[in-house]
Amino acid sequence: MRNEVSFADLRQPTEAAEPALDAGPPTGAAPPAPRRAAPRRKRAALVRPVPPDIGRPVPCPLAVLRLGDQSTECLLRHRADLLDLVPATGVALLLDGQPARAGRAPGDATILALAAWLEERSEAGIMAFDMLPAAAPSAGRLLAIALPRRPHDWILWLRAAEAPPWNAADLAAAGNLRGAWLEASLRRAESEAAGHRTAQSHQAFVMAELDHRLKNILANIQALLRHSRRRARDTDAFVHDFEARLHAMARAHDLLHASRWEGARLRPLVAEELGPHADGQARGRIAARGPNLVLRPRAAMSLSLALHELATNAAKHGALSVPDGRVGLRWHRTPAGLVMRWEEHGGPPAPTPSRRGFGLTVIERSLAYELGGSGSLEFTPLGLRCSIRIPADQLGEPG
Repeated sequence: MRNEVSFADLRQPTEAAEPALDAGPPTGAAPPAPRRAAPRRKRAALVRPVPPDIGRPVPCPLAVLRLGDQSTECLLRHRADLLDLVPATGVALLLDGQPARAGRAPGDATILALAAWLEERSEAGIMAFDMLPAAAPSAGRLLAIALPRRPHDWILWLRAAEAPPWNAADLAAAGNLRGAWLEASLRRAESEAAGHRTAQSHQAFVMAELDHRLKNILANIQALLRHSRRRARDTDAFVHDFEARLHAMARAHDLLHASRWEGARLRPLVAEELGPHADGQARGRIAARGPNLVLRPRAAMSLSLALHELATNAAKHGALSVPDGRVGLRWHRTPAGLVMRWEEHGGPPAPTPSRRGFGLTVIERSLAYELGGSGSLEFTPLGLRCSIRIPADQLGEPG
């Protein structure tokens, strides 16, 4: 469908249109009695009354007036077509305070003066002058439509004094154009109002979400602080463990921030959490493989801490603490959600611990409590094994 149509399409016949010149009386009807021509009265300045249906939004092609700020540009681009809509010597426009013209129209100063003169004369949307008074800034015949702004924008058609006066078709065409402009302006206002309401709603949602996430982050930091202090051997060990766990949260936070908190990709998250343990002597001994799924923010934060604890334990006590140890991490998606498997090989045996440390708490309880998922640890002579499940509602749509 074309976005624009000719202004000539707006020139529609009205119900009060004159019958065709060659239309004779109906068959069998008596010829009409001859009518005496009414004497023509002369008036120096005639403001023609506009029929009540003129100037209302009427059915007509509105595509010529594009919604938004382009409506003014459309009128300027098609100002020459306005002379096809209403035949005139010239047409002048005052849009956004800037004069423009087509045909033989007055200069900028006269256009501005005419607009000011019209503002003082009438609040009508359409004004037709068979002859402008001597006090007007210009002479001749004028047909003007006011576009709904304050101060008004104007479209002014001008004819010389000797040209035919404005007729009903001229007034109807001008009224159709003003009606199209009014309807386009209404739609634009409704669209802007809807956009404003949407922006307000989104802002309220963002503020509530920010408040919720901030509280969650503070709660996580408090938990980190409490558990790190409880199980630290001394102050230095406490500071080291607390900072490492805080950095793990920060890395996940950076990934979420990059996506505007819509979700974090799993592969970059795994690389961020295992990267610090994959350099030096451990280079090439960590193998991770799986699809690049999207985790929702809460799942990303919980999984980042779980991976950090697994990697830290492997570096201190497990497979990454010896030269020949290796770690394998695999994951896949099922209809129920994410399934992840951590396996250590070639390292020391993994005995069942006598007490539950912070890492075990994060893996076994946090995943279940925060996400409705699960984390189970297997302590075997071959090394530590861990199975993690995260429900499907914590996974984002693949992008």
